[in-house]
Amino acid sequence: MPDQSRLMAEERAEYTTGQPDAERVAYIGRLREKLRAPEFRKIAGFPTGDDEAILALSDPPYDTACPNPFLPEILEQWRKGRRRLRADWSFVVRPSSSLTQRS
Repeated sequence: MPDQSRLMAEERAEYTTGQPDAERVAYIGRLREKLRAPEFRKIAGFPTGDDEAILALSDPPYDTACPNPFLPEILEQWRKGRRRLRADWSFVVRPSSSLTQRS
């Protein structure tokens, strides 16, 4: 059985999103701008923390410590990807005639 104290002393793996640094920095900048807008802070569920605390807890665009202003953008990217996948399908799955006939 491994020594429990040794396991606890090991360093934790660093959390990474796989997002390029430049893209992450750009999203953090955009979130910082959104945090300056008084109307954005009036959204239900907005945290009481200061901007730096919210930014420290956020990993935009997918995870934010406040209501996510990037959600419409994320959904649109997902929809475009789905449309592309559907357009790329070169076949249509149809039920076999033997499966649709009743005996």
